[in-house]
Parts: sequence; structure tokens; C-alpha cells
Amino acid sequence: MAEYDVVTIEITRTYGKVEWREDLKRFLIKAGGKNEPSVFLFTDSHIKDSSFVEDINTLLNTGEVPNLFPPDEKAELLEMVRSGAKQEGKPCDTLE
Repeated sequence: MAEYDVVTIEITRTYGKVEWREDLKRFLIKAGGKNEPSVFLFTDSHIKDSSFVEDINTLLNTGEVPNLFPPDEKAELLEMVRSGAKQEGKPCDTLE
């Protein structure tokens, strides 16, 4: 784990849901799309809004956060994942 990149959010006075969703998107692209070993460090001091915890819970339970990516960004991310899966010789036909 020492070689993993630790990603965390920086809470400011103006940090809100929009910034949270953008930070979450950047992390998911980095870890899932680019396949970079990463850890998302989220502590109780980062909970500025209860929706932050709801998004993390949904991600852990279902593997995605609904409506996080618009269709065009989602298609681009899926292609990144497909490409990585093909390089590793893993089936990728079920990625939607």
C-alpha cells in the first residue's frame, strides 16, 4: 500500500456538492479508468454534507454513483476500462 497514491479532498468554506462530485469523478477516473493504484482517504472531518456519505455508501454497495457522469463522459470512461481489460486479457463484453 505504500506505493499507492493517497487521494483526499480539501474542505474549504465554499466546498459543496458540485466540488465533491468533481473530486469523486477525478478519483474514479484515476483508479478505474487509468488503473492507477490509489486510495481514497475520507474521514469524518470531510463530511460537510450527508450526501457525501450517501455517495460513498452507494459506490461501495453497487460499484457506481448514479448520475455522476454524463453519458459522454461515461462512454469515455467505459472505453478506458475496456481497453485496460483487453490488455490484461480479461472479458469486457459485459461492461456497460
